Amino acid sequence: MPRSSSSSSSSSSKRRSRRHQQRAQQQQQNVEASLVADMRSPAGWYPLARAMQRQLIAHMGPTNSGKTHAALTALMAAPSGVYCGPLRLLACEVADRLNAAGVPCSLVTGQEVRLVPGARHAACTVEMADVERRVEVRLQVAVLDEVQMIADKSRGWSWTRVLLGMPAQQLHLCGDPAAAGLLQELAGNCADTLTVQRYKRLSPLVVEPRALQGLAEVQQGDAVVAFGRKALHKLRRNILKSSSRSRGDGWDGGQPPPQQLQHCVGMVYGALPPEARRMQAALFNAGPGVSPRYSVLVASDAIGMGLNLNIRRVVFATMHKYDGQQLRPLTPTEVKQIAGRAGRFGGAHAAGYVTCLSQSDLPLLRQSLATASEEVADACLLPRFEQLEAFARCAPRTLPFHELLSSFADSRGCPRLLPGRHGQPGGPGTHAGTPRSTGRPPCNCCCCCCWRPCWWCWPC
Repeated sequence: MPRSSSSSSSSSSKRRSRRHQQRAQQQQQNVEASLVADMRSPAGWYPLARAMQRQLIAHMGPTNSGKTHAALTALMAAPSGVYCGPLRLLACEVADRLNAAGVPCSLVTGQEVRLVPGARHAACTVEMADVERRVEVRLQVAVLDEVQMIADKSRGWSWTRVLLGMPAQQLHLCGDPAAAGLLQELAGNCADTLTVQRYKRLSPLVVEPRALQGLAEVQQGDAVVAFGRKALHKLRRNILKSSSRSRGDGWDGGQPPPQQLQHCVGMVYGALPPEARRMQAALFNAGPGVSPRYSVLVASDAIGMGLNLNIRRVVFATMHKYDGQQLRPLTPTEVKQIAGRAGRFGGAHAAGYVTCLSQSDLPLLRQSLATASEEVADACLLPRFEQLEAFARCAPRTLPFHELLSSFADSRGCPRLLPGRHGQPGGPGTHAGTPRSTGRPPCNCCCCCCWRPCWWCWPC
């Protein structure tokens, strides 16, 4: 009997020891997972950029103010550099501009890669920017265009990534003046110097007193703006039908019309193939007397991202846009970006004009142009793949991926991520409703769990 009692006591002690070890191991894993998920110091994720003293130069101004031109001039004068733009078409335009100026420049987008032998310059979309510098060229100048998009809920993380991590001696930031305060704060967190240069619009922008009475009033040099591919094609067909001067549509996948037309219509939107987009823009920009050419352009809001087009007047077919969740009015910033493309300085038109197709939209147009842009207060952030991988190693092997993301967000008190398609409500890349109480005091890692707004916003 004593032996049996001793054996039972020893077995119980071993079980308690194993449970204690398991609890200690689980606590250690929780601590490691919490450290991996710590997103409060993202500037430290980019050692190449932190190892150098970068000079940030912010070119702040409205559309058609010459801010991007100044940055590109510095880029072309540098022995090496990279341009990071929001659109494939804009990256193509910059690459063509540098090559035409005798500066060999490669092009890297998600849809097209053109490597120029011996090139020490590159133009890319923001998402394709190489902040790890897997090439041997040491960057002197980098240009980050439309920097105010750093707060965009679906793409802003890529602007944050380039701003924090691009290892260039000079980083030129072009965008709306509303982002100047945020850039100053980010530069301080990166221990970089920031110089702000402000610009004014170079040509006047006039709101016409009335809307068009119909598509028959569309004139040469007009860009009619709509949203969605189907809406653009329908609008273009209706313009051609309404124009008594049109003897054909001049549309053949971006190729020139078969004969000279007095009033043919081109089209530009983001999903158009690269060669077709370039051909459409070139035919619209062709001067008088050049055959063939497009006299009217139908375009999406892609023209608001800095495309150089000789637009005399911007006509809004609608002042509402479906953003993937709902049909909403255009924001003042969106209206200014699009309307400001009229009257390109140095082009064929001394002033720019803007109007609508519907008289009921004019009050919103005038109000939007008169409203000051809302200050950009948040920079969107996305965890790196290495972080998620390290976090997954600390989690149970049977944990589903969507629960892994939820646990990652919970570990720092960030808003919960729910499974879903990218960019859809509740999916990765969006805020998923009202943040829950975490039982912890407010921290500085996320504006959604602080009493005051801060400059990190999870995630985008």
